[in-house]
Amino acid sequence: MSDTLYTTTAQTTFQVGPLAGLAFEPINGFNVFVEAAYLWRYFPSVEWAAVGGVVPQSLRRRLNLSGHIIEAGVQLELRPHTGK
Repeated sequence: MSDTLYTTTAQTTFQVGPLAGLAFEPINGFNVFVEAAYLWRYFPSVEWAAVGGVVPQSLRRRLNLSGHIIEAGVQLELRPHTGK
């Protein structure tokens, strides 16, 4: 069994979509956030290359990676040390 590494590049790509989020500070200096989005991501001109093999003709030349995204997290406020 042999392994082949495929690399890809794309020209004229774009990403666009609406994003909404909420953030609140339950404790001073500690923030919590959640965001939701739908992103349209389209790559109309994908070019493939193979390292150690041949590129199969079945690989797509156009990719649509659109979809929903949900992100959540925390943010901590770091204050500089004053030396006191």
